[in-house]
Amino acid sequence: MYKENQYNWLFLIVFTIFFIFISIILIKDSADLQLVYLTGAIFLICYLLFYKMTIIIDKEFITIGFSIFVYKKIALLRIKEVNIVKIRWYELKTIRGIEKFTINGNTAIELEDKISENKIRIGTKNPERLKNIIEERIYKLTEKELPGSNQKYLTE
Repeated sequence: MYKENQYNWLFLIVFTIFFIFISIILIKDSADLQLVYLTGAIFLICYLLFYKMTIIIDKEFITIGFSIFVYKKIALLRIKEVNIVKIRWYELKTIRGIEKFTINGNTAIELEDKISENKIRIGTKNPERLKNIIEERIYKLTEKELPGSNQKYLTE
């Protein structure tokens, strides 16, 4: 099993500076500290939802999660092609049939779906290693003898 965690340090720094700025403004303008606490709680919840991205590759699936949530699960047998691509930080999360999962960095692996032909980009610190692991797992899965109609699907 392969597991990679990425942490969004820039997000933390920007959120902290923004929270301090908002807190100073709220404290100067109002004696009501409950508003400061509420703002802090909202920032903390937002940060906890997106501070970490995890990529897990097991025998049959690639799982992508943000913090404690599983966001996407991809069957390895549905992958047609794996490529390493450069990504830009300002790209939207979904554009023209390409889903993008990244927290930081400018390299990703791009997976093309056999059935829908959509593409999924997964940001990673180790694109070569991730690509090799995915290709190796797909090869091992297609080498297995499976009964019935699954065999036809695997050889296409």
